[in-house]
Amino acid sequence: MFGLQTAKPTATALAAALVLALAGWAGAAQAATTYSSCSGTGYDISSAVAGSDGCQISSATQDNMDPGAMTVNQDGGFFGTDTWDVWGELDKNGQLEGAASSFGKSGSFDLSSYFEGMIGQVMLVFKSSAGTSLVGFVFDLDADGMTTLSGNWTTPFTCPAFHWNTVYAANQCARFPKKVSHISVYANLSPAQVPLPAAGLLLLGGLGVLGFAKRRRKAA
Repeated sequence: MFGLQTAKPTATALAAALVLALAGWAGAAQAATTYSSCSGTGYDISSAVAGSDGCQISSATQDNMDPGAMTVNQDGGFFGTDTWDVWGELDKNGQLEGAASSFGKSGSFDLSSYFEGMIGQVMLVFKSSAGTSLVGFVFDLDADGMTTLSGNWTTPFTCPAFHWNTVYAANQCARFPKKVSHISVYANLSPAQVPLPAAGLLLLGGLGVLGFAKRRRKAA
């Protein structure tokens, strides 16, 4: 019998095919993180955290805090910032005194003392159960280093805002709102300049006059 003969693939061809396959796998496994508005048809969760200045929903479902691979900095980052630094997680009292889990559906926070005299942004990132996207709420610290970093929150994981995820279908809104599993705190800050009191300015002026007079005496 005669069989159909086919050309054997060369080592180069096999290597090229392997590279293409790996590239396709990596692209699928590392899909770009996207960020969307907290309001849409039939829902608005932007006011779930009191006093916040903005809200975004990330397509990411894991809150990786490792400095070299933080989820919140992926693909441009939350609120267009990819230089967030992790400060920790809220405890049951709403402070940075130790991480807590399973917060429930409402609570409070008070971070004012941690960021006194700073300018920039502070962000609270809410996470729920597996498969649910992260939600970030940002606070803008003004030029005087002052803002409201305390208040109450309610879970942002409501329906229909989150009916499209991989865990629940659109007809299962009865399972919502979902509990918050943990709340992470991130910041992008720089030291705020503290104005010098009037008495300090007068003191500096006096020292300047004394220095000038001393230099004149030496010159004479």
